[in-house]
Amino acid sequence: IDPVAVVHSRTILQGRANAGAIEADLRKSAELIAAVRDTGLIDFDEPLGLLLIAVLHLVQDGDDPVGKVAALREAVAPGSYIAISHLTSELRPDDAGKLGEHSANESKVGIQFRPKAAIVEMFQGWDLVSPGVVELPLWRPESERDQHEKPGRSLGLGGVARKG
Repeated sequence: IDPVAVVHSRTILQGRANAGAIEADLRKSAELIAAVRDTGLIDFDEPLGLLLIAVLHLVQDGDDPVGKVAALREAVAPGSYIAISHLTSELRPDDAGKLGEHSANESKVGIQFRPKAAIVEMFQGWDLVSPGVVELPLWRPESERDQHEKPGRSLGLGGVARKG
């Protein structure tokens, strides 16, 4: 939704026929889907991957984030995947509070921290891939050193799911 970022992205992608950038708002999912379709770059009749990375915690409850994800699910073909990462305050409420306050004061963007159950709800209608919705560093870590010493150190949860 940042026009400066869109212009910058279009500049970077100039001359690349298979890539593009659009200005759209996830909170207006029907318009976003139509704008993507209009580019002709993505075939919605074929399975595709949706990356909702670090975005849904910027969508307030009143804007129905679960409904926005459901609208995207309805638009994509079976076999498509979705990856979601989301901030939570469940594991470290004091640190989450500080981050939320900093974000509101510095960038004027409110962060909607959600409990794990609310994040899992965003995957409604999708088939979660193992290990499900977990702390980000614990989602299929590549090595022992990629894992935290103990659970609860991450403010982020994430998961991947497939549309059946």
